[in-house]
Amino acid sequence: MRFIVSSSQLNKGLQSIVGVVATSTTVPIIQNFLFSVSGSELVATATDLETTISATIPLSKLEGEGQVAIPHKQLIEILRNLPDVPVIFEVDEETWAVKLSAAEGEYSLVGFDANEFPKVPIIEGATTVNFKSEVLKKAITKTIFAVGNDEMRPAMSGVYIEFTDENITFVGTDAHKLMRFRRNDMTSETNASLIVPKKPLNIIKNNLADDDSEVAVSFNDTNVQFSTEGLNVIARLIDGRYPNYTAVIPNNNNNKLIVDRMALLMAIRRVAIFANASTMLIRLKIEAEQLQIFAEDHELSNYAHETMPCTYEGEPMEIGFSARYLLDMFSNADSAELRIEMSEPNRPGIIYPVEDANTDEDILMLVMPVMLKS
Repeated sequence: MRFIVSSSQLNKGLQSIVGVVATSTTVPIIQNFLFSVSGSELVATATDLETTISATIPLSKLEGEGQVAIPHKQLIEILRNLPDVPVIFEVDEETWAVKLSAAEGEYSLVGFDANEFPKVPIIEGATTVNFKSEVLKKAITKTIFAVGNDEMRPAMSGVYIEFTDENITFVGTDAHKLMRFRRNDMTSETNASLIVPKKPLNIIKNNLADDDSEVAVSFNDTNVQFSTEGLNVIARLIDGRYPNYTAVIPNNNNNKLIVDRMALLMAIRRVAIFANASTMLIRLKIEAEQLQIFAEDHELSNYAHETMPCTYEGEPMEIGFSARYLLDMFSNADSAELRIEMSEPNRPGIIYPVEDANTDEDILMLVMPVMLKS
């Protein structure tokens, strides 16, 4: 088997899938790329047994179709240090030895029988929903930062996606903060919900373009597949019941604060320097046209206080939040101004963008308060 491929195109394709390769594993074969060549294409596949990713790369020339598993680390390092030149692969299908020729160099690798590589999962009985690439990328970006890492709560370690005949909703939460991103212009003929792990979503997000190219999302009860031009990602879904996130969203929030997002973000960054390092507690004191932000660390005698203008409707209030969670929220918002709605100091704060150019989007952020000592 012999084929020729552009080093830059091959490197680009492999970089899009290498993130799923396990660095340590009891199954050595999955530390290889599976190369499948036929027609005028090379399909490179990587897996960690939970997520399988394939990239399609055009070939300049092919003599003899077939498959071989090639060690990922050596191949990535070789390609990373090559200029944009044709690379000739020659595979001995008896010993699986792989010889690479590029520019003035020749390199030999120990390949493996492709039959040892795990089979690519086939999703049977799948439901498919098509997304625009920019929409899916934004939905993932807006929610994945809020996902938790608690192994005792596996359902919260992924993004929850809910498909209905009215809209499609993405949710991320770690029980301290929550982000809900909803598209009211998108629907599904089948009502369904799934929890997708962070790892494949990060890979998808990093490879999606900010354009209107199409991404097909297909899913059944156990797996989800994201297919776009040149890239295919199949991931095992997280098995578990997602928490009833709607139950923690308070409905009657009579205290409404409108504030400049960047001004508040920078003020919190400054004040948080003086907060207790473990709690990162900051205190907001809100009145009609004035927002005061306090932080202190009694052990180190640190203290900070800033005042900024705001628009506020409601009773004067003092409420505590973790600066860490507020910074996460405000950094992932796009609007110039934010509306923060609150009911009581012991109830969550709800954050909405004041200006949203896209009326098809419905964005809601929630952050749990920290109780203040009297």
